[in-house]
Order: sequence, then structure tokens, then C-alpha cells
Amino acid sequence: MPFACIFVPDFSVEALLRAEPELRSQAVAVLEGKAPLQKVFAGNEKARRAGVEVGMTKLQIEACTDFVLRARSPLQEAAAHAALLDCAQSFSPRIEDAGDDAILLDLAGLEPLFGPQPKIARDLARRASERRRGFQSRYGHTGGPRLFWHNRDSFGKRS
Repeated sequence: MPFACIFVPDFSVEALLRAEPELRSQAVAVLEGKAPLQKVFAGNEKARRAGVEVGMTKLQIEACTDFVLRARSPLQEAAAHAALLDCAQSFSPRIEDAGDDAILLDLAGLEPLFGPQPKIARDLARRASERRRGFQSRYGHTGGPRLFWHNRDSFGKRS
């Protein structure tokens, strides 16, 4: 059975960047917890390259000046997840909510409407990255959900 998936790495960061797209070019770390015990919950790729690691304390990361710190926002994450679901449902009514950061779509019978499976996967990622959704995501098509879960971190191409 053919499937497509959309996967949003660093989902907590991406949820915040939807509201503040001007930060997309910067190293961004998301903090969780109450002061003074806040710790890094997630960071984008630029932050990781600069040495930010999940679990670092706010005090450790504040020593560096080239980072943007934001508090984790469950409200923005919920809105981002709803936008991701909306995107998936615009292609197929048969979807599987695979967590906040991933949606699987059953592609059976969709080729006459949307074209070949690789095109559907690319169009899905393009729609996810459109301005109103604003995700940088990975996409791909696979023979089934298990293949996605085994290859999740290296799955597909970035949109």
C-alpha cells in the first residue's frame, strides 16, 4: 500500500518560527521549564552546529551571544500541528497522525487526481512550506508506515 509522509524535524522550533519567520536565518533554541531551571528542549540546525545541545541550561547557553532563545509554546505547537493536519487532509482523507511532527497519508487511489506518488510527496511538502503554514519539512513516499518509522531521521528531502 503506498504512503507519503511529511516530517517536520525540530517541530517545537518550527512552530515558533511560523509566528516569527524573521528568525529563520538565526540560531534558535527553545527552552522548557521554569526559571531558573530552564533547559534547552530543542534547537534548529544552526543552533546545533553552534554547539547547542538538548538539556543545556539557560545559563550555559546565555554565555553565547549569537542565539535567539524562546520559551516553548504548547499553544503554537498545537496550532502548527493543526496546520500540518490541514495540509495532509487537503490531499487525502486517509491520514495517520504520527505525532506532533509527522503525518502519514495513504496514497491509494490518489494518482488519477494528483499524479504519480513522488509528485504527490513533493506537492505535499511544497504546500506545507507555503507562507500560511511555514514549515521546513522532509517528505517522501514509501510502501508503508513501518518503513517511515525505521528511516524517520533521514527520511526524504528537505522542502
